[in-house]
Amino acid sequence: LETARRDVLINRRPHDVKKTQEAASAKSVYEKLGGEIGVTNLVENMYTKALEDARIKSFFEKNKAKVTTIKKKMMQFISGQFGGPTNYDVNDLRPTHYSMNISDYHF
Repeated sequence: LETARRDVLINRRPHDVKKTQEAASAKSVYEKLGGEIGVTNLVENMYTKALEDARIKSFFEKNKAKVTTIKKKMMQFISGQFGGPTNYDVNDLRPTHYSMNISDYHF
């Protein structure tokens, strides 16, 4: 952050109190998606699409217990990223995916 400090201070914009208040009262993406139910539906749809995609379905074709765990972790991650509650530690992302050999092709 220190490397960006100079740019932030040099490129300061006037502070607009009204816009700040409006932004503070705006709904989070999590809330706009419908909260827990909406994010759960999103994860279910994502998982369904992942199983249809030949490039990535091998990552998701697991036993039912593993599938349940993956969906739960996806739900926690997405909830936290979209402004909802989260119990997922993002520091677990790299070690979890490291040995999977994921490349640009999979995206």
